[in-house]
Amino acid sequence: MHLQHDVLMIRNECVWALTNALCKADPESVQAIIDIGYFTASNYALELTDSRVVFVALEGINYALKAGL
Repeated sequence: MHLQHDVLMIRNECVWALTNALCKADPESVQAIIDIGYFTASNYALELTDSRVVFVALEGINYALKAGL
């Protein structure tokens, strides 16, 4: 049980970190973040019950879409 909680915390932190990176990234960096699996991580986050993490995931998706890639 403890390990499962740790994995959840790590996944949440990844979504936060990647979204923060997308916030002011240039188009090449946005593409790199997408290539390493941002949408996979954000899709996972959208299935969670923590509304803060869901909001952050949606915000990151918005940043990626605004980059026009």
